Formats: sequence, C-alpha cells, structure tokens
Amino acid sequence: MTYQRYTARQRTEQLRTLADLSAQLEDLLSSQGHDGGHFGRYRQIVQALLAEGWDADDLQQLGPHLPALPVETNGKALDGPGAWTPWLEEVAATHRRAEDVALHLRAVGGVWP
Repeated sequence: MTYQRYTARQRTEQLRTLADLSAQLEDLLSSQGHDGGHFGRYRQIVQALLAEGWDADDLQQLGPHLPALPVETNGKALDGPGAWTPWLEEVAATHRRAEDVALHLRAVGGVWP
C-alpha cells in the first residue's frame, strides 16, 4: 500500500462504504442461515461515528475490528467436498472489499484538510 493522504470527505465516504458493506454481509449471511449479527453490530459502530464524529484514533481502532467470516465461509472450505455454494463467492468478495476499506482506515489514520 502506498502512503496516501485522505481528506475528511474521503474518510467519511470510506466510513459510509464500510457501513454499506457491513450491511450487505449481514444480509448475505442471514439469508443463508448464518449469524450475520456481528456485522450488524459493527455497522452500528460505523454509523455512530458518522453521526457523532470521529478522529484518527477512532479510525485506527475501527479498522482491525472488522468481524471475520464464519469458518464455513473460509476460502479453505471452498474446495472441500460439497462445501462450495455460489453465495460463498459473493460473501468472500464483499468481505475482501470491506477488509480493504478497513485496512486503509487503520493503516493511514490521519486526516488532512
């Protein structure tokens, strides 16, 4: 990752994206009978930061706390006999996008005018 300065507007957009991806993950997991509630709780934290304000420390704390996917959606399970279902690919891709946003939030926590 290269060093990049983010404006407050860009950081707000990253937080909105993270909230949206968390909601998508909650919905995808719940629709298949898995517990997606941890992504819902994470989304609530992100939305609270959007509503109440945030600083660099908040961003650095938020990034590493993105919930992991359930074990049965782990990429290692995809090639197991009968373990793969089409929705797993969508869940994994959505989670990778959320991880990317979370990485940027925690790796470069500063905000520039």
